[in-house]
Amino acid sequence: MCAMLNWVNCQAAVLRLAQDYCDTHNKSVRVSESTDLIDEIGLTSLDVMELIESLEDEFDIALPINDLAEVRTVGDLIEVAVKAA
Repeated sequence: MCAMLNWVNCQAAVLRLAQDYCDTHNKSVRVSESTDLIDEIGLTSLDVMELIESLEDEFDIALPINDLAEVRTVGDLIEVAVKAA
């Protein structure tokens, strides 16, 4: 596991990245772990990949593509990232 990546700092990073997207695109969504990335925030598949890339870059990790198919919520993404570290 990457020494810098644990649930708390991963959660903070994903919440920040998702909230930044909402703020930039004038979405009035309060992001939490249960927030659906597509249905509530309105991310496209490209937006999701960019969010994942930002997370990978921030923590210098690679998220397994097979695990990403199950990601629907912010919490799902945190779980996959922590598991991959």
